[in-house]
Amino acid sequence: IHSVFGAGKTHLLGDMLRVERARGPVAYLNLAGEDGYKTLAGMGLGDIAYTAHNVAEYKEFAALCVKEKMHAVAVDSVRTLAALNMHAVVGDRMPQGGDSKVNEWGDVHLKMQHLAAGLRSLAHIVVVSSASDLFKDPVAGTVMQINPDLPGRESRDAWGWFDFLGYLSATVTGPGAVRRTLTFAPTPRIATRAHRSEGRPVEG
Repeated sequence: IHSVFGAGKTHLLGDMLRVERARGPVAYLNLAGEDGYKTLAGMGLGDIAYTAHNVAEYKEFAALCVKEKMHAVAVDSVRTLAALNMHAVVGDRMPQGGDSKVNEWGDVHLKMQHLAAGLRSLAHIVVVSSASDLFKDPVAGTVMQINPDLPGRESRDAWGWFDFLGYLSATVTGPGAVRRTLTFAPTPRIATRAHRSEGRPVEG
């Protein structure tokens, strides 16, 4: 699920965990810097939050999920996981590329692809959030699209990382009233995806 900041992604993750905990163990992973667990404090979920400060701690959490046979896991957010991955590969600087003799972006993207693929093994249901960003298509040139806020090609690769890619929008409808819409259907200029099963699109 991706959106601009403040649209309600973290609250939606909490609602998912609150429903799914009736079917099995659940957990919430906070990637250090997001700190969305504070939003969940008043939702009656108890002590289910874990914080990872680096890729090594994320992998420890992943191993715990497999051991505990988690039913549902929420990860906040894949944007921060990408930043932690970049730090693990090159440290406190941007990867070299372009005209430099060494192109480090290949290693960054490959390791992030492995981390993204591993998200599927965390639980039966895994929901991941990300901030959104305006992305310029390098092939079509001037075509601008709202994609998950990830570095370089990862912004496009995210389409294939998940069975569902949804965009959450929030519209103020009156004093103290907000209408939130989560869209998975194909939408012009917004990255969305709905996994097809048995040849028929998933509705909802």
